[in-house]
Amino acid sequence: MQSNKNKFTFNETHLQNIKNKFEEKTGVQLNQNHESDVKFKSVKRFNLKFAIVVATFILITTAVAAAPFIRELFFVPGVGLTSDETITAVSISEPIEITTDRGILTLKFMSKITRDGTNDLVFYIYTNSVLNTNGLNAIININGEKFEVRSLSGGGGGGWESFYQYVLSDFPDVTEFDFTIRGITTPISLTVQSNNFVALSKENNGITLALHKFPQVTDMVGVDILNKNINKDEYNIFISLSPLSYGQFYDVNGDEVVSTGASGGGGGTNNRFDFIYMRNSVAEIKELKANAIEIHYDKNMEVLGGIEIPIPKDGETIKTESQVTICGNIIYEITEVRREGDMIYYKDNSIGYIDFDIDSYEYQEAIKNCVSYISLVNLVWEDFATNPTNSNDKFGYGSDYKTITGFDPDAETLKLGIMTVRVIQFGDFDIEFN
Repeated sequence: MQSNKNKFTFNETHLQNIKNKFEEKTGVQLNQNHESDVKFKSVKRFNLKFAIVVATFILITTAVAAAPFIRELFFVPGVGLTSDETITAVSISEPIEITTDRGILTLKFMSKITRDGTNDLVFYIYTNSVLNTNGLNAIININGEKFEVRSLSGGGGGGWESFYQYVLSDFPDVTEFDFTIRGITTPISLTVQSNNFVALSKENNGITLALHKFPQVTDMVGVDILNKNINKDEYNIFISLSPLSYGQFYDVNGDEVVSTGASGGGGGTNNRFDFIYMRNSVAEIKELKANAIEIHYDKNMEVLGGIEIPIPKDGETIKTESQVTICGNIIYEITEVRREGDMIYYKDNSIGYIDFDIDSYEYQEAIKNCVSYISLVNLVWEDFATNPTNSNDKFGYGSDYKTITGFDPDAETLKLGIMTVRVIQFGDFDIEFN
């Protein structure tokens, strides 16, 4: 198992200064060796349109020391975890079941998000019937003015389950309208919701996992991350809690709950759909126990950057030190390049899928040391942003060597862009709702 070359650490003097300020302000004495609980309180912000849950004091423990910092956070459906109080939302107060000719559709949540002077209407539909995406276009009727909304994506949750995600941009500043889907019209009223709440894990290598509950919803939780190493808004982020995490949800009765384990991730950077669905869950979710999460960062080459490799002569193998720092503190490295005719074979430091033995020493050490691994990096041609079809079928991802075709055989180097990065982050990601 490789070591984490870029492990996140804190400056001890800076830590002590923060600790002293915290104790002076709160009167609470902090023990650097004690792992403090995450505490929240609900407050009504009268200058906003909705009540938010504020993470008053987030005390995050690293392998080096307990690092308290004070930050206000709240969760906005379709946005994720944010501290931007200029973002507001109003939502339906509970899921709405709609009986159609193809079974019952459930409007799990619907929220109007206001930011930067504009509104987005975001919503999410679940069904246990088989429907194609075109069959679930929706109509929003506002006093006779109609807006058609097509689903961004439709995803199967296993069996007959399907999930559909929607965004209507530049939505009028209204809270009441008619919602029509498969010919059935339902009146909608969006109001302030004060019972949305968030719980956080400890920080692991700069990354904190966040879970969020929705009003009257027992079978779905929102999921997001805080990553101190990056500007999260610059990435399209997909979060997976299985199978690499060996994570498990439990309800308030202490029973295990089977989940899909992966977030939706279909909304892009501006409208995020990061939700994990619980199969057949009736009781409220109480906690998550997880030793790792897999995070996918993608769709912004300007942020992810690129890498340059030499092009060997036919039959030649070159050891390389081509590397780039990605996702804030992760080093991606291509270590070997070999050419055979019109095919380049290369090795990098991605590990692919590894089914760790949870009782093994290396697994336990990875958790203890908050180790990060690159699972996969998807490469594209450098000009992919302007010529996106140019990379189709040019890259292969085998277990030993990855491959590249379609390069200029007379060139000395090849410049590549990074499209997707998958990172496995080990650590203590247990979360419990109070």
